[in-house]
Amino acid sequence: MQKYSKPKYDYKTLGINPFSLSLEIKVKELELLNAYKKEGDDWMPVTNEIEDTPFTKMFITAERRIIVSNLSPAAKELYLWIMFEIDAGKDALWINKERYMLENHTSINTYKKALEDLIRYAIISQTVVQGVYWFNPDFFLWLNTSSNFLD
Repeated sequence: MQKYSKPKYDYKTLGINPFSLSLEIKVKELELLNAYKKEGDDWMPVTNEIEDTPFTKMFITAERRIIVSNLSPAAKELYLWIMFEIDAGKDALWINKERYMLENHTSINTYKKALEDLIRYAIISQTVVQGVYWFNPDFFLWLNTSSNFLD
């Protein structure tokens, strides 16, 4: 087996990431619940700037990478699609298979095989409701920054 080695480089010599030039992170102000600060004689609500665009957090370890690497290409595609579909604070989701198949140009048989693969690797599992699946939050979860401040 051929060994690959990481090239030696100084990060500072790479230049500017061209994607960062147009990066815009939208934020919004959020009043914290039951948090006030004194301004003169008045108590004003404490506010924080938070990211406005929801995002998914993916946990990265070698073990998880190997599990995902072992998924079939169709299961990887479904895995990625699910990351866009989950809701903050929830660990179950309805997979709209018709929309999934339309957006990913795939057949029902490929979709079913991808589901089986994700279930076999314990990334999702069936709930008692048809088409609704638990997803394993040990792999990823959807963060709603505002919920961190409101709870």
